[in-house]
Amino acid sequence: MKKYNGIYNRKIKRIMGLILAILLFVFLIPFYLIVSVAIIIDSGFPVFYSAERGGYRGKIFKIFKFRTMV
Repeated sequence: MKKYNGIYNRKIKRIMGLILAILLFVFLIPFYLIVSVAIIIDSGFPVFYSAERGGYRGKIFKIFKFRTMV
């Protein structure tokens, strides 16, 4: 297995990923607001559902999703 430790793989990919994530988040904010209002109208609060999941090497993390079931 070849390991890639160059500056591109360590820094540039991370920066590009963060910039893309921020741009997509800003672009999708109106959609998130519409979905949130629809959930509130249909079934009230809370808007989000959270659960613990197992991740890489068994490390637990929390995931947040829009609540679609009552």
